[in-house]
Amino acid sequence: MKASDSGLGLIRSQEGLRLEAYPDGKTPDGAQRYSIGYGHSGAHLGQRISMVEAERLFREDVQSFLYRRLC
Repeated sequence: MKASDSGLGLIRSQEGLRLEAYPDGKTPDGAQRYSIGYGHSGAHLGQRISMVEAERLFREDVQSFLYRRLC
């Protein structure tokens, strides 16, 4: 399955883009969780990425989500 360009645009508009890691909730053990780009989890404090990297992570995250939904 593949997301359409309009679907990807909608997700981008809802997520927003941040090129520097930002706090995004806590892990189950209470540690700070960080995200980056278009909501990509697993970043670390102070991490920065380029627009190209944000797009790559976004597309990988969408593909991973779609794959999990189909299995």
